[in-house]
Amino acid sequence: AAGDICRGAKDADILVSPANVTGRMDGGIDQIYINRFGWQLEKRLMRDILSVYGGHLPIGSAHLITTYDEEVPLMICAPTMEWPPGYVGHTDNAYLAFKAVLQCATSEGAKALGRDPVVLMPGLATATGGMSGQVCAVQLHRAWVEFHK
Repeated sequence: AAGDICRGAKDADILVSPANVTGRMDGGIDQIYINRFGWQLEKRLMRDILSVYGGHLPIGSAHLITTYDEEVPLMICAPTMEWPPGYVGHTDNAYLAFKAVLQCATSEGAKALGRDPVVLMPGLATATGGMSGQVCAVQLHRAWVEFHK
């Protein structure tokens, strides 16, 4: 079911964006984020990705960015696809993205906040990517278990 993820954001430190590899945030859940944080978030994210990663944040990587929002100060971009629309239902992209989210949140996120962060994340690759919720859940569980070994 679709909803406004930002409604629950007041309890989170970090929102997760499954944007594409360039950081474009012009559709899907990212449009909700842009409505909340403004287009400057996308511009800064794309600039960071160009500067740090040569314009391409690989699937399986994550990048932390400041939102400049008092309620939700940080966002992690963890791409699940190259370009939308891109069917990725048959890939391990949700697993790869979530593993990167966990690493980024527990290292960079915790360092920025001075404590363990509360992370709010939509389904990864489930809307535009076409992955079923069940497949996504299995992949997220696998990443969680492997990360905590």
